Amino acid sequence: MKKRFLIFISLLLSLTIFIFGGCGGEARVKYVGDESNYSTISGDFADSGLATELTDSINLVLSSDSLTRTDEGDFPQSEISKLNENRRSTVEIYSLTESGAGAGSGIFVGFTPSDSSDLSKGGIAYILTCFHVIDSAYGVNIRDLDGNVFSAGLIGADTEGDIALLWAKVDFAVTVAKLGNSSQTLVGETVYAIGNPTGTLGGTVTKGIISAKEREITVENKKMKLMQIDSAINQGNSGGGLYSADGYLIGMVNAGVTYKDGLGFAIPSESILESVNKLISTYQDEAYSSYGYISGRASMDVSLTQFNDTFYYKLNDTTETKSLSTAVLVSTLTDNGSFGKSGKIIAGKDVIKTIELGSDVYNPTNAQDTINYIKNHSEFKVGNVIKLTVLRIGSYTIDKELNAYVYLVEEISVEITLLQL
Repeated sequence: MKKRFLIFISLLLSLTIFIFGGCGGEARVKYVGDESNYSTISGDFADSGLATELTDSINLVLSSDSLTRTDEGDFPQSEISKLNENRRSTVEIYSLTESGAGAGSGIFVGFTPSDSSDLSKGGIAYILTCFHVIDSAYGVNIRDLDGNVFSAGLIGADTEGDIALLWAKVDFAVTVAKLGNSSQTLVGETVYAIGNPTGTLGGTVTKGIISAKEREITVENKKMKLMQIDSAINQGNSGGGLYSADGYLIGMVNAGVTYKDGLGFAIPSESILESVNKLISTYQDEAYSSYGYISGRASMDVSLTQFNDTFYYKLNDTTETKSLSTAVLVSTLTDNGSFGKSGKIIAGKDVIKTIELGSDVYNPTNAQDTINYIKNHSEFKVGNVIKLTVLRIGSYTIDKELNAYVYLVEEISVEITLLQL
């Protein structure tokens, strides 16, 4: 079984990640996983090949019950009881990567006991978290509210939706969150976020309200529809549960706004259910991976950057100097995506001059705009072909009159079949 069980996953089409404490005072939406270099907690790392006992009998079903609306005021005892139960369904997650260790939160969303007559003997636990919490990790340790430490393996991940489903073999019973229907929630409704802020304070509860629903937010270059909340959210809260006052899991915290208090975001439970069901249905189908994936979502494993100045170039067989006021360069590729597997693109050498998807032709002028154009195009689907005209850089000269580099390039047309992400 392979040890590096998340190596195949990367944040595709991503550029620079916004970091708390970055330049200036601009408020930016960012993930709230904590990337501090924590010492990992004790416990062996999981064998990444998933256990043979793992089946699709995951306990993750949306409730059809209407959510109870509670008035503001003192906590009724039943509400406190439900909060404490939900704290027990929340876990701390510690991931080990090549660059160090990170911390976040997770939620028990299912449990298959090894002996249905005695739950204390344990079984297979299913844990929901944000993809960015375990992105690029080769080991994941989990600690629950009782201090039990255990290792986790991957079932599958929705990289665009920032959702990951893990499994773990445990020797104790777990408390499973009761999934609610986020579409039944109301703006102004009381909610509770439970997580692991700073990566050291597992089981922390913060109270707030739903400030807005279906906010279209760009989180580190990804467009997402999220619930907006005013609960206190900090690094390490990512992957933690968002609960209604009557105890239902209605979302998963994944983002906050730098330099602004009271602006947090959560993935709605409806989105979670849709993704998880797809991950379960594609798990071990061996079509693209032994892990669960979102069928039909295309992969374009490329990062782009742009030249700061005018890009001057000459075709190899001409003497005429041409120019692009802004030029977008392929900066990196991975080996397991559409571009990398095609073998037709060279990172660090290929400037994209035109992109053709369907009947539309696009002239790149900005790296991030180009990424967004491709990802949001209706023809960006598995099996479709993307046509590119690239200028492949060979050598360069210095033009004293222009006071600039002039690149000698070969103009090449390539066609790349879009593969499954």
